[in-house]
Amino acid sequence: MRLRISHTTTYLYEPPATGVIQILRVTPGSHDGQYVAEWQIDVSTDSRLDVHQDAFGNVTHVLTHGPLADLTINTSKFTVHELRDFIREKFWGGREESKIMVYVTSFGYRHGVPPDSDLVFDVRFLPNPNYIPRFKKLTGRHPSVARYIRSFPQTLEFIERISQLLIYLLPHYIREGKSYLTIAFGCTGGHHRSVMIADQIRKNLSQAGFHTKVTHRDLAKPV
Repeated sequence: MRLRISHTTTYLYEPPATGVIQILRVTPGSHDGQYVAEWQIDVSTDSRLDVHQDAFGNVTHVLTHGPLADLTINTSKFTVHELRDFIREKFWGGREESKIMVYVTSFGYRHGVPPDSDLVFDVRFLPNPNYIPRFKKLTGRHPSVARYIRSFPQTLEFIERISQLLIYLLPHYIREGKSYLTIAFGCTGGHHRSVMIADQIRKNLSQAGFHTKVTHRDLAKPV
């Protein structure tokens, strides 16, 4: 699909200008993150348009013309990123939070790291409820287990720091074209710490306005 986006600037001179010099910095460049498929500059008058390159490698144009009463400069282009942004705005709406689906999952390292994870956080630094007999057969979704894990200051600080990090990162992932992100939290067996953390992070991201879904991959597996 090809999309052409045009930008037009019009200058009206009253009285007519005796001469015009305009420096145009409107030429995009191709790089690793963007490919310019088409580009052109149209000027309403028969003006001189000289191409230059600044010290940073950016392409600029110097437009010169004699007496005139008005001048219209039209630039048109489409790039991969602009096409993506246009489609997002058209079909997803204006809020960035609505443009990405966040999957939060818990897992046990003894069963392997989920291969589709984008971000992986190891929560084995937290005290393990599995060593407490009354918690061994419960999971991180049980209020008593969750309360025990939350009782440690490092748990609360970790949840706060990771939540703020993700809320900062997600808009940047959106701008780079990501429509979904999988965040995995791992503990030893995937029954206690990672489960509680995943549930709380999902809740925090949801409250921040992001679409979220939580899964607990290893909850039914033996500890």
